[in-house]
Amino acid sequence: MIGLVISNKNLLCAQWTRVADKIVLSNVANVKLDNPLFPILSDEKELNKVLSNHLKDINDSISLAGDEITISIDDDLLTHGVINNEIDLSREDHLDFINWKVNSDKSQPKKSIYCQSYLPDEPNLHYVTIPTHLAINLKLTLSGLGCQPLWMGPISSTILDWGDLPESTWVHKSDKGFHFFGLIHQQFHFGYLAFSKGNIVVKNSTAKSDQLSNILSLSTNSNKRPIISTGSLTPKMKKVWKNNSLMELKPFEGIDYEDIPNNLPSFESIILSVMAKSKSHVHSMNFFNEPGITDFPLIDKYYDVPSDDNVKNATKGKRTISKIKKPVKTESNNVLYYLLMIGILFLGMNYLKYRSDINNPIWPFNFINTDIIFKVDRSSPKTVEQLVKKSNTLPQELINKSFLISKALNDILLNSDINKYSTLTITKNFISLEYRSIVDPEFGKYLPGDLVSYSEEKETESSNITRYYSFDMPKGSAILNARTGLTPEDVIAQLDSSLTGYSLKYFDQIYKDTHIFEPLLIRVKSIDEITTVSRILNEAGNRVLFRKFVLFNNPSDPNPKAGYYISFLNPK
Repeated sequence: MIGLVISNKNLLCAQWTRVADKIVLSNVANVKLDNPLFPILSDEKELNKVLSNHLKDINDSISLAGDEITISIDDDLLTHGVINNEIDLSREDHLDFINWKVNSDKSQPKKSIYCQSYLPDEPNLHYVTIPTHLAINLKLTLSGLGCQPLWMGPISSTILDWGDLPESTWVHKSDKGFHFFGLIHQQFHFGYLAFSKGNIVVKNSTAKSDQLSNILSLSTNSNKRPIISTGSLTPKMKKVWKNNSLMELKPFEGIDYEDIPNNLPSFESIILSVMAKSKSHVHSMNFFNEPGITDFPLIDKYYDVPSDDNVKNATKGKRTISKIKKPVKTESNNVLYYLLMIGILFLGMNYLKYRSDINNPIWPFNFINTDIIFKVDRSSPKTVEQLVKKSNTLPQELINKSFLISKALNDILLNSDINKYSTLTITKNFISLEYRSIVDPEFGKYLPGDLVSYSEEKETESSNITRYYSFDMPKGSAILNARTGLTPEDVIAQLDSSLTGYSLKYFDQIYKDTHIFEPLLIRVKSIDEITTVSRILNEAGNRVLFRKFVLFNNPSDPNPKAGYYISFLNPK
């Protein structure tokens, strides 16, 4: 087996074999890059040239031909994201939404999207994007060198999926700062950290406030959740987790090796060591496969599955019943049997056809009452809409969440400048935003929910400050009075009459309990259209559910694009 680590500044490759229960490392080759890969990610020609040349250099030291290869890629070269698993969207619909979110900017190179869900409950979907040309060209180059591309995935998957720990968190310092990746309650979350006066400050995170303390193992009531470190923590930082299970991974720990070159990069060596012992390539998302959703079987870690031995033991002591052997039928007997059955069926079908033609009942006699006649009534099949009994009771919780999303968005439009946002996401569970300005907009004064995290970065060449906010949406909101506003038909009519550059994407209808949901994605490309759609949805009635809002923009060159994910309740 051959393993390759591709980081921003190094390519580290090794070959190993398994002897009994030992892993023996035989050949190691390291290439230190003259320039980092990140600045040339979007330049397909230059990126392919650099990687192809250096892979050939590695092949001169380690013969790649005829062997399988697994690859771990630096997370700084990828883009991570999570979305909640919405009950009224299919998997294909989730992928469509992510694809629109990721590839909405047509001026940028296309990215391939790989998702991973954690069984059994799948509360959220973790997706990773990789430049399509990077995955394709790597596979072609390696195949051209004669090796078999087996698996390629993020370093974070290599770390978190490699062992038997159902839940753990990886903390690492990269060129982008301290970041963490963690699994908790079958959910994937990540974010950025800062250390101040011996304390951890969460700069940005996909997790909610009540999850962060457990993910980072900071709660006094935590069960010493494993924190995995790859040699990036200072002694002061380590003290934060002194009372918890801090796992510091070491290069080539638990691996036998022959000749190892000196001055190998520490981080890449750790990852390579984990890869040699890893199970990641068995279940984790694979960039060598077609983009899509991979199911990671955490169910095997959370629940005991009866083994074959247990099944065998359970059958011990039971009485066995021997079967009486029947006489073996000869071939001639079989032929006569089949001919007889065909003859009976032929006569029966012709008899039924005759009775039907003369408009007589199928049965010429009655079993109980001579006045009763058996007949068959033919009716047209019922539609799904007819089978679903619509209830007059509206899903009040969804209506409340819809109102809060709409109110939060309108408050943002009134109190801030859309052109200064890099990203803005509003869902039923959280609000996350990145805002670039000189003046603090003080979102905490008017946005609903609790502030989960806040951080800021000052620009060196200007006085602008980029601020990162994350809010939890309030839970258990008061029940709102029924709103009589625009119907689904009214909303579509107003969109058609008020907008020109928008687009609609309908998803498959969802039939749940006593209601029918028709999901819809509205895409707009200007501030005026954002303002207009927000006003229309704010005026909508209870049959128009606002589920999610996403905005993308570059404050240096403002051109905001937004998507509104809504659902029509019980559409006609």
